[in-house]
Order: sequence, then structure tokens, then C-alpha cells
Amino acid sequence: MAHVTRTYKNAKFGFNYLEGAAANTDIVVVNIKVADEIIFCLESHVAAHNTKDQTDNTTITEDGVIQISESTTSGNLSLMWISADS
Repeated sequence: MAHVTRTYKNAKFGFNYLEGAAANTDIVVVNIKVADEIIFCLESHVAAHNTKDQTDNTTITEDGVIQISESTTSGNLSLMWISADS
């Protein structure tokens, strides 16, 4: 899992709970910017009681949009990111 190794003063974090989508599909994330850094993206399957780390497969493709290179249609996503403006 990716982790932040820098110290941030007055950091601005974003956290979103999102529906999964087909691979390489635009997923809207309000306020995220291309210059921001994804801290983690976890795909959860409540019925199966498991999670999958999708951090390395997640990209901010444009302001307000992420894509995940693997299908997450059967799960939900927990996304945490830090603003480049921090």
C-alpha cells in the first residue's frame, strides 16, 4: 500500500466512498485535481468480507476524474487523497 512519507502542515485531505466501475472507466471525484496525490484506494466487498488494494491501479486522469485499470464493478471504493495545495 502506498504511504505518505512527507510532513504536511495544514494539509487538505479528501475522502470519498464511491461505487466501483468497469476497468478504465471515468469515476467522478469532486474536488480532486491532477496534481493531487492518492494515498489509498481500497475496493471492498461487504458480502465476501474482503478488500483489495487498488492504489497502484488508480490514476487521476483529469481534474475531477479517476480511473482504475482493473474492474471494480462488484465492489465499492474508499479513496483518500491529499491536495497538492497543502
